Amino acid sequence: MKSEYEAVPLEQAEKFWLERNRVLRARSEALVVALVGKFWAHKWWTSPNRAFEGQTPNEQFDKNPERVYSYLMQSAEGQW
Repeated sequence: MKSEYEAVPLEQAEKFWLERNRVLRARSEALVVALVGKFWAHKWWTSPNRAFEGQTPNEQFDKNPERVYSYLMQSAEGQW
C-alpha cells in the first residue's frame, strides 16, 4: 500500500512547482494592477518594499512566492 505522503522524485515534482509558481505570479500581477493600477504596477514590482525588508517584490517572489501573494491578498482585503 502506498502512502499519500510518499516522496515524489524531484524530476516529477519540479514541473508542478514551476506551474504553481507561474499561477502565483499571474495572480499576484493581477492583484498589483487592481491595487495600484497598470501604470504603477511595474514600479511596485521593482521598488524596495518595507514589507520585504527593503527587497523588491520581484526579489522576494524569486525566494518565496507565497509571501508576496499572501501580502497582496491581505492588502486587497484591507489588512494594512
